[in-house]
Amino acid sequence: AEHHASDECCAVWTEHGGAVVAVALVGLVAGAEGAGRLHLLIGHDPHLVARALDVLRAMGARFVMAEWPDDAAFAEAIRRLHEEGFHEEARIAHVYRAGVDQVFLRRDL
Repeated sequence: AEHHASDECCAVWTEHGGAVVAVALVGLVAGAEGAGRLHLLIGHDPHLVARALDVLRAMGARFVMAEWPDDAAFAEAIRRLHEEGFHEEARIAHVYRAGVDQVFLRRDL
């Protein structure tokens, strides 16, 4: 399922047995033509990333970025994005705290 609150933030989720099991927040970057952003990815659904990318394509995105901390809390989600064709485009050292970089992942659509 999906719900469009605005073009800047849209929830895409999957349910099992009436309970939400995975959620992605996606949207377009205001002021940038066709730039999509994956704000958040939580839960365990192997198809959620592909569904979120389909939503972004339908919104007119030509690429999608994820800007996340490169730490243990995001390690599984970052691994999943690499499996879905994202690559690391940039990194800023020690943004969140000493030793925790901000990583920029990108995938063209």
